[in-house]
Amino acid sequence: MSEAGATIRLMTQWMHVTRTAWVTDIGIDAATNQMVNFLGTGAEVQIVPPARRTGGGDEEAVAPLARRLRLVRERRPVVYLVHPEESQMRAITEGAYDYADRAALIQWSDNRLLRSWFDAQGAIDLAVPASVAVATSPVVVQALRSIAMSRNPSSGINHGYGKDYAVDAMRKLVASGYRVNESGLERAAFEAGLTWDEVAQLRLYADGVAAGHRFVTKQSGYRADIVSLWERDAAS
Repeated sequence: MSEAGATIRLMTQWMHVTRTAWVTDIGIDAATNQMVNFLGTGAEVQIVPPARRTGGGDEEAVAPLARRLRLVRERRPVVYLVHPEESQMRAITEGAYDYADRAALIQWSDNRLLRSWFDAQGAIDLAVPASVAVATSPVVVQALRSIAMSRNPSSGINHGYGKDYAVDAMRKLVASGYRVNESGLERAAFEAGLTWDEVAQLRLYADGVAAGHRFVTKQSGYRADIVSLWERDAAS
């Protein structure tokens, strides 16, 4: 595309809420009002049902919005996802709805990975609109960026040298006195560019290394003074 014809695309703005918060904590009417205002009163909205067979609970999550929005199955720049399955959650993080300007989602229950990805995107949590992100050590953040750059393009950090580097990073951080299994790990990992499966795997490595588990690796991994380099980069 030529420079003259290029357009700058802002990332999708997300709003999310769990079923419990929607019904109990906020209240259906109040939550519906906020979601409709976010999506656009009277807007034509693409509705995405769960991958499984829909039931009465799904219809209850659709009905209040259907009275105030025009819901269609075709692709639209405004999207409403209802009770997604894990495969659909993963697809969200992989860019399945990057074409949308705004997207709202209601989940049956909280999913740690998806919530962390939402946090990394600056999404609106309908139940906690002023939530504060859990801070992660800047040095750990630098390590996660190195892991993202060192991983295997085909197998990520699950196998091969991608795993070796990820595990070695956790080991070296712990040996230098850093905590690697903080609650903000997933968010920081998504921000570093890791995928859904990689972030889930990283949590296993982090928790395992912190607990003294010895993972089997084939390569030595990073240079001996890598943590000092991460500290330098974090400081700058």
